[in-house]
Formats: sequence, structure tokens, C-alpha cells
Amino acid sequence: MARPRQGNAPNESESVWHNDEERIDDLDNEGKLKADEDEMLTRSPIYLLPAGLFLLRLCNCFLVQSSFVPDEYWQSLEVAHHLAFGSGHLTWEWQVGIRGSLYPIAIAALYRILALLHLDSALMLIWAPRVFQAALAAAADWSVYQTARNLIGPRDASWVLAAQLSSWFTWYCATRTLANSVEWALLCVALPLYPWKGSLRHGRYCFPVVLAILIRPTAILPWIPLIFRHLWLLGRHWMDGLGLFLLYGLPGFLVSLLVDRMFYGQWVVVQLSFLGFNVGQDLGSFYGTHPWHWYLSQGVPIVLGPFLPAVLFGLSLLPASPKRLLCTPVCITILAYSCVSHKEFRFLFPLLPFCMIACGRALRWFPRGLSILLLIGNVALAVYTGLIHQRGVLDVMSTIRGLCPLGASSSASSVLFLTPCHATPFYSHIHCPLSMRFLECPPPLLYMKDNRDEAAEFYVDPKSWLEHEFQSSSLPTHVVLFNTLEEVIGDFLTQRGYSLLRCHFHTHFPEARTGSHICVYEQQFKT
Repeated sequence: MARPRQGNAPNESESVWHNDEERIDDLDNEGKLKADEDEMLTRSPIYLLPAGLFLLRLCNCFLVQSSFVPDEYWQSLEVAHHLAFGSGHLTWEWQVGIRGSLYPIAIAALYRILALLHLDSALMLIWAPRVFQAALAAAADWSVYQTARNLIGPRDASWVLAAQLSSWFTWYCATRTLANSVEWALLCVALPLYPWKGSLRHGRYCFPVVLAILIRPTAILPWIPLIFRHLWLLGRHWMDGLGLFLLYGLPGFLVSLLVDRMFYGQWVVVQLSFLGFNVGQDLGSFYGTHPWHWYLSQGVPIVLGPFLPAVLFGLSLLPASPKRLLCTPVCITILAYSCVSHKEFRFLFPLLPFCMIACGRALRWFPRGLSILLLIGNVALAVYTGLIHQRGVLDVMSTIRGLCPLGASSSASSVLFLTPCHATPFYSHIHCPLSMRFLECPPPLLYMKDNRDEAAEFYVDPKSWLEHEFQSSSLPTHVVLFNTLEEVIGDFLTQRGYSLLRCHFHTHFPEARTGSHICVYEQQFKT
């Protein structure tokens, strides 16, 4: 590999870093080759790229048929279905007011439009929000490419875009109906609007940043150092910058406050409630705890996957100023998240754009074969996690949809989900008046009525729980469970007339409560 040299070639646009006029290294040892590449990029139909990105993300949308975390259904689609059609379960978060309603309301509006057009079938309600996410993801991809093109030049930006599109975790999450996916997309859209160079007197990036914070308050974390840098560079005019933030932030906050007032029926600042519950009371620990180093030892390596060495090497190629600007948001966010006991991979998703810029820098300077190998490794992971791993909980809902009655009449069928709490979607994936019940699992909130963790009670002794729960009430016509429970309650089901209706593959990596298959049992006769 040739040793990087300093300076930019005459044909490449300059990449200036405000205060010190520092230019990013060109990192090319063949001047003629560089000029040919620049000419090719200049002549390429760049205006076709956004359409191509949308088509790719549309494919991404339909090629991700697996489940990731319950929030992609229970904190978005289920709430939207409740708003639009009156049926849909609201989890404990919506009872205590720690979730903002902006995102579910946007999906609910889409649902109502589909209903007016008589297109509100179950499949349309499942896929229409995902297509919307695909469009948002395409805008995010284009924004990351534009940011990289302005900062490190068009040739490196092409590799950045390749890294962005092939990143297995981006492919896995980008088109999901997760607040984290919206947070990621809005961060990407804001990046090219940030004043990396040129005039400091605009704050257009504040609008998507404020919107992301209103949807998920933790979205502020990676922007803290960038906002302070903006104010610092304004010098004695820093008040002007603060005024820009208030110009976008105050109206956005007021709109959010009014929308949540209509949703909850009372005044509530959900952003403060969210931070109070998750940071102040640390209630997230009810759903699992991890050591302080988890993001460094597991989170970042898994999220970056095969790109981890490329990101680290890419950072070493960058000059001090851009390296600092890319690393600081990532480090501050990881440090903040590490102080909370409950940790998840999806919390790191909004940090990937910073990492992909460094990754693209490295991919261009790796041997071509190695760069292609890393891209292929990510694609293989994306295909496996999107089409194979953890797909059973979605496939089983197609079996449950088959129980829906024709027309608007009520069904004689009923379903009991004996799975870990919120393992499957609910009414948003069947869209019919079917009696369904799952095992509740609210955290220990003393002031909540009926605060009962049914899931924990059930898994202590499943057979005894069923006998006690249905000693004075009729059993459901259908039971959904993972195959790990079949040996435990198989006799109970057989004695009461249940037989296996269908099993769906779920994962190659079963756990204690999550089996390799998820099955539906149907009651053939009543005892």
C-alpha cells in the first residue's frame, strides 16, 4: 500500500474545517488515476442516485422479514392501530406517559388514509409504514453520501455510501418501525445541514435534530459536542446560535406538548418523564442489566460486525480535526449509555453514520479484495438476520390471521400467547375483532393498578399457572407457544383436546424461553 501524501489535487473540492482551514489528506499516490476518477464522477448521473437508493431500500424493506425487538410493534404500530381503529393494546408506557405520540400519530394518519381508500387490509397495515421507513432510509443514505462528499471528497464518499448500504446492522434496522430507526434517519438528514464549513449563521440542521429529540430524547447525545462546537465557533455571536436553536426548538416543543395533551388527556412532558423513568428510576433494568463495559466489549463489535477493523483503520487515516469531530459524538453517547444498567444494540444505531464515514475512508485504501470481502461479509449477515433469524414470531401471525372472520362479525376463536412478554405483534398484524390475550409484564410501578407480572408467574410453574388461571373460565380455542414449552405443558394441552395446528421456524439459536420453533395448538373438542 502506498504511503498517504498530503494535499488535495486541483480538481477535487476543498474540505475545510472552519477555524484552522485544515484540509483532509487526499491519500492517493497516482495523480493520473485520481484525475480520471474525478472526471468519471463528474460525468456520472448523480441525480439518479436518490431514486436508486429508494429502490434499494424498498428491496431492503421487503427482504427484512424477521423480528428484532418488541418496540417496533408495541410502541408504534400497535399504538397507531389503537388510534386509527380503536383496537390495539397500549402497554404500561402509554399508561404512565413516558412515550411521545408524534410517531404513532403519523402512522395512524397513514392508516386512516388507507381506510378511506378501502385499502386497510392487514398486509397493507403491516407494510405501508415499512415503505414509509424505506423512503426515510433512502433520504438518510443520500444525506450521508452528501456529507462525506463535502468532507472527504467524491471518491471516498462513494466508498462511504458502499459501507452505508452494505452495513448489516443498517440493513437490519433501517426500515423497521422503531423510534431508533427514525432517530438514525433524522440524524443522517441533519448531518449535511450542519455547518462543517462555510457560513456559521444558519441552523437548518436544528429542525431534524429537534424532531428526533421530541420522538426520542436520547437523540440529543451525539449532537451535544457538535452544538457546542457551533456555538464556540460563533465566538461573541454565540447568542445568535442559541437563538437559532430556540427558533426551531420552542415551536417543536409546543407542538409536541399539545399533541401529547390530546393523546393522554392531560398535560405531560413525555421527554422529562422518559428520562425520569429510564435514568432517574432506572426501570429499564427490569428488562435486563449488563456490565458497564458491554457496549465496548459486545455492543460496538457486533453492531459494526466485519467493518470494525475498517472503522478503526479509517480513523487513523483522518487528520486530527475530522477524527475528533467524528469520534466525540460516538464517545459521549457510549459513555452516557454505559452509565445506565439496561443496554441494547439498537441504542447504538444512530452512531453508525459517523462510523461509516471513517469506514469508507479505509475501504478505499484497503486492498480491493479485502474491501470486497468485508462488503460481502456484511451482506451475508444482513441476509441471514433479515430473512432467517427470529422470523417465526411474524410468520405465526399469518396463521392467527387465518382465524379472522369474514366481514365485521366477531370470531368464535380466541388466542392465548404463552410466550415471553411481547414476543409477537398483536392487533396491528391481524386487523380483525379476534379475542387475544398475552402474558403481561409491567415493571414494579407501585401506583399502577393490577401491577402483576404474569410472564414471571407463568414461567415459575407453567402447568400450575394454567390450571389455576382457567379453573373457573373456559380455555381459548388456540394457544401459541415456543416448542421449549411443549414438554412442560404438552400433557395439559392433550388432556383438554388440543392438537398441533402448525409450527413455524424461528431461530437457530434458541434460548431458555425462546425455542427454535413457535407453534399454534388448536382445541378440537372441549373437555
